[in-house]
Order: sequence, then structure tokens, then C-alpha cells
Amino acid sequence: MAEHLYRRGKIWWGWVYDSTGKQDRFSTGCTDKAAARLVLAQEERKAADPDTAAKQAATLGDAFDVLLRDRRALVTAGKRSEGTLKFYESHARPWFLFAGATARNIEAAAVSRLTLAERNDLADLGKRLSLIDAADERFIDAFGRFRREQQTSEHAIHHDRQTFKTALKRAKREKIWSGDIDVLFGEMETGYEPKQHWITHDEAERLLASITLPHRKAYVAFILATGAETSAIKRAQRGDIGPKMVHVRGKKNNKRDRFVPIVTEWQRALLAIVKKHADGKGGALFSRWTNALRSIKKACLRAKVPHVSPHGLRHTFSAWMKAEGVPFSELYLAMGHADTTMLERVYGKPGPDELAKAMADSIATRRAALRAVAGGKKGRRGV
Repeated sequence: MAEHLYRRGKIWWGWVYDSTGKQDRFSTGCTDKAAARLVLAQEERKAADPDTAAKQAATLGDAFDVLLRDRRALVTAGKRSEGTLKFYESHARPWFLFAGATARNIEAAAVSRLTLAERNDLADLGKRLSLIDAADERFIDAFGRFRREQQTSEHAIHHDRQTFKTALKRAKREKIWSGDIDVLFGEMETGYEPKQHWITHDEAERLLASITLPHRKAYVAFILATGAETSAIKRAQRGDIGPKMVHVRGKKNNKRDRFVPIVTEWQRALLAIVKKHADGKGGALFSRWTNALRSIKKACLRAKVPHVSPHGLRHTFSAWMKAEGVPFSELYLAMGHADTTMLERVYGKPGPDELAKAMADSIATRRAALRAVAGGKKGRRGV
């Protein structure tokens, strides 16, 4: 059988045929023919098994590119919001920075002191890390330690890990990785609890009172009354508030565009504030509030209530509805969730006051039942 090697000057070159029959020529980089034969054999194995070759060549950046390309297509199709894409981008970057910092032996604390240009350079280096090396338990565990040294919250680390897990799932479908995700992330949920940031009715009243601009008060009141997400507020129209329903124009999934029933007095009171003070133009309900997170945080400090973000106000609506007795099977539709999973994780554990009331009600119910039984026995003896 002819040997697929030839010389150009002092360097041996070779060629192989891919699965389509196309000839692919390459330099072995070797001046010694025996060494060139080893390179040729390796290239022939890659050509015979292109899936293996793709896996060997795949990088950390490739895995996240596959994920982001998929999510970008969903955004274009209107099935996901721009915020979803930004979420994945923001949680991919720490992996690149960690990989780059590891390659250059830079400590976690030192990374934050780098300039933006230096961090970008570090991230570009990290993207080139072999995916085989990145999808390794030791690498993933070291990433967690790195992020904690940066004083990153467990909540953010969870989302970082979840993003990489999702990227690996997509990479597996694209046949550029073939590892065991369950082995890598089997204990990913351990110790993680979703954020439980919501406020009471009294705290909400103090928060609203501390917001001096009426149209910003209306913005907060709308979230509390409907559980609307920030992206839905931007699309809210004046005609969305009806006598019995509020149209919440979400876009993250096919359940986010929804109608939230007005069933409580506190909803009606909050929506009265919205109707009176919302300042949107041209049919829009609200004007743009670019620094809402910072402004609400300052208002919380003035009101002396726990810090709550716009997303926390959305949680507050859900917590209040749960306290009213609305079951998860109905509440997830009002929140625009795909199912009840998130509600069960966030609100499945009752708060101290709710637990105390539930226990007191259970005791009272049992005692009433025992009294009824005792009374029945006395009645039968008296017959």
C-alpha cells in the first residue's frame, strides 16, 4: 500500500481522505520520516473517526458558542427574551476568566484588579482551553473555589454551574463532547437554595411611602399587584389594566404573555396607584426607568425594609398570593412559569409565621374533632 507522505524541502507532508472522499493535505512538521509516519497515522485515525477528531479539537469556547447560538435562534424566533441571552453570556464569562487565570497562574483576587482590556485578553485565552480538560470534576471544583475567593454569592455560582451544564448538554448533542454530565454535576444542587427575597404588606407600604416620585411609585405598585417581570413592564400598555384582569406582556416563554386576575383588595389598591400616576406616553403605561435597581435599593434603605430588587417584588406578589391560599397549580400560570417547579423550590418551605399559623390551625382542628367525638359519646350514654 502506498505511503501518503512526500517531502517539501526538509519537511515531510502527508495526505488523507475524509468521509466524503476529499483529499486533505497537511504538514507533519517533521524532518524525520519515522516521526512523520506517526503524525500521518494520527491524522488517518482522525479522518476515519471524525466524531472523535471533533471532540479532541473542541474548546471551552466552542461549547458555549453552541449554547449561545441555540439561545440566539430562540430569541430571533420570539421564544426567548434578550434578557435570557444576556443571562447565559454573563454566566459563561466567569468560566473563560477562570480558565485564562489558571493558564497564567493568576489568583482570583488579582483578576478583579485587572483592567477591562486585560480581563478580555484573559477570557480570550480561556476560551481556547480544551473542552476535554474543562469538562473535568477537578476543573469544575476548582472553579467553585475560585469564585468563592472572589466573594461571589452561592446563588451566582449555582447559575454559573448551571450554564456550563447546559452548554455541555448542547455540546453533547453536537457530538463535540461525550462525557457524563451526571458525574460532573451530580451534587450541583447541594447547599443551593433559590433566593427568597420578598417583603410583607407593611414593608411594602413603607417602601411605597419612601418613593418620592409618583410615577416610580406606580412602577413598583404594578409589579406588586401583578408579578410582572421587568421586560413585561417595558411593554405594558394603558389598556392592559381591565376591571377583572391585567394583561402582562411577557416574552421569555409561551406562558409569559398572560392575564393575571384581580382577585384581592390589595391588588385593587395598588392598581389604583398605577392608574393615577403611571407616566407612559403614546399608549405605553410606563416611561423607561434605567436605574430602577439602584433607586429601589435606596428607597428600601430610607424605608428601613429589607433590600428587594424588581425581581424580588415579583417574588413578593407570589408570596402574598400563596399566603392568600392560592395553590401552586394556579399560581404558576399567574407568574408565567412553565410549571410549578420553581414555586415549589422557592415557596415550598413555609416561613416562621406561616408555619406557626399552620400548626396552630392543625392543633385547633384536631381538638375540635376530639371534642366532637367526646360529645357524641356523652350523648349516646344519655339516651
